[in-house]
Amino acid sequence: MQRVYLDQNAWIALAKAKLGRPDAPRGSRDVFDFVREAARRGDVSFVLSLTHLYETQKRGWDSRLDIVETMAELSKFETIVHPKVIVPQEVDHLVAMMLNEQEPRVNVFGRGLFDLLGPQALEKLAIPAEVDATHLTESARLAELLNAHRGVADQLLLLAGPQGYVEGDLAAFAEHLREIDRRFSDGQTDVAAKIAGLGIDNTQLDDVLVSYVLLEIKDEIMASALRYGVSPDSVMDWCITHPRRALELLPSRHVVQKMMFRQHVQRQTKWKENDLHDFTALGVAVPYCDVVVTENHWVDTLRRTGTDTTYATSLVSMKEIGSLHTVLLGLLH
Repeated sequence: MQRVYLDQNAWIALAKAKLGRPDAPRGSRDVFDFVREAARRGDVSFVLSLTHLYETQKRGWDSRLDIVETMAELSKFETIVHPKVIVPQEVDHLVAMMLNEQEPRVNVFGRGLFDLLGPQALEKLAIPAEVDATHLTESARLAELLNAHRGVADQLLLLAGPQGYVEGDLAAFAEHLREIDRRFSDGQTDVAAKIAGLGIDNTQLDDVLVSYVLLEIKDEIMASALRYGVSPDSVMDWCITHPRRALELLPSRHVVQKMMFRQHVQRQTKWKENDLHDFTALGVAVPYCDVVVTENHWVDTLRRTGTDTTYATSLVSMKEIGSLHTVLLGLLH
């Protein structure tokens, strides 16, 4: 099975194609017909990430349901598990390799949005198949979707999110998420200014960012060392002595470092609030999926750094989305 990651713009394009919208990208209808059949046969898995949940719920209601309907059909709610689940597994893999022990498998993919939400997710609320979904929402269209997909009604409700204006705790939580985005982009803008002020060349910058990304997961490294019964300091010392080798053994962090390096090398680049979600999603999708469809900027970044070659990942930019079925056909045969 080929695993495919579609960024939000790709899902929007396929939703427009599915519904026959006149503004659907050229060739997207052929792509949709192909991928729908490939998903039906089980040849291809179109996985959802935490970023999809976040970005879908930022859209207007009708547009949101277009995407939800398309995601439900193609993804069957196969997911990428939360990064806070993936990174500790990668670190365990690193420590086991360092100790010459059997390296544990990194389990990246799950089923259902509760796998995607991570260890802090609430207990899944199952909706009995006999329940009339029209009583679960005031939206006639969402009720129709829920009744048509009774087995995954809870997933559809979670993916669609609340309709209309959000008040109280949910509104405060949404603002908290936006503040995290702002802090990330503002922080990277400050880092870029310091890099420019210090006159750091590209080789030095690459070294600095390798160390920076490793230090970001210091707690995970120390926790893994304790799980294996070894001194956390000894593991950290190994990572400090062999930083590039350590990072290569942490695929999701390795990709993030490459993306971050390219962003900072391009001095004119302006950091955006949405960059954090791209780092989070692509950091996992690129090393673990077979095909990644994303915006032109990130495809160029990943190709220029050789990241696609490192992980044998086929990258498709949004301007190339009309060729997605050709790419998949080549991989399937």
